[in-house]
Amino acid sequence: MSETLPESSYDPLAKGKKLRISKSSYMTFKMCPRKYWWQYIQLRDMELPPTPEMTRGKYVHQGLEDCYENWEGQHTLTPLFPSDDPAFDTIAELEQARMEEWGIENWKPVEFEVKREVYDPELDAVLVGFIDAVLQHPDGGLCIFELKTGNMGDSKLSRTRKELCYYTYLLRLMGETRPITHFAYLSPDCDNLDFITKVMNQRNKQVMLGSERGVLIIEKVNARSINTFNKDFPETVQQMKESEWPMNWNDYFCPQWCDFHDSCSNEIMGFDDVLH
Repeated sequence: MSETLPESSYDPLAKGKKLRISKSSYMTFKMCPRKYWWQYIQLRDMELPPTPEMTRGKYVHQGLEDCYENWEGQHTLTPLFPSDDPAFDTIAELEQARMEEWGIENWKPVEFEVKREVYDPELDAVLVGFIDAVLQHPDGGLCIFELKTGNMGDSKLSRTRKELCYYTYLLRLMGETRPITHFAYLSPDCDNLDFITKVMNQRNKQVMLGSERGVLIIEKVNARSINTFNKDFPETVQQMKESEWPMNWNDYFCPQWCDFHDSCSNEIMGFDDVLH
């Protein structure tokens, strides 16, 4: 019987509701509290149109999920994927390489695309997450797996590692007792040769390359990363509850990557105080 969860909201000021936290909302707040305010509070009831990158990312994720769902023990994975995006050929190639390296008995995930939702009494918040996949590593531990479309570099890998630390926290909170020993990052679009060369020379990482592009990185979980997250996460949740939304303006990144940069730019120039 599933646990009855308290009502929750991404708005910490919502009456009678616990703060709701997802991987994305946490990472957004860490990036910029003002962006969190716009995305999760001010415009929470508006459905913003997805970007082409978001639409493609969802499609590629669905393709991998269908592959896992329809796999019946075959060694060749390409026929299980659509043929209308080159990412699928790369994913099939890299997942077949993992199958050969780990053994067919360890290839299919223990679980994939399962919604996790739990109340954390210490933080007094509801945590939610969709984990791409949880794998059984040949060493006997679990491996949390993340698929990322788009290119990959040092900063994106670091952000994704924080996301998987969040999932580790979530699994532990839900009672998972098996050791979580590895993180895996599958980037079918990666053609960043400097980045690939760098990670191939790092210890505690297993790297598999696609024939044309793409990389699968499997790394041992670093206790320091977990400990840093476990210290930072409660502090960040407390900051979210304080309902202050400072702006982390950056002259380069904000205009390039944030949907709300015009509003922040207007505020900086004194045209409008958007928070009142």
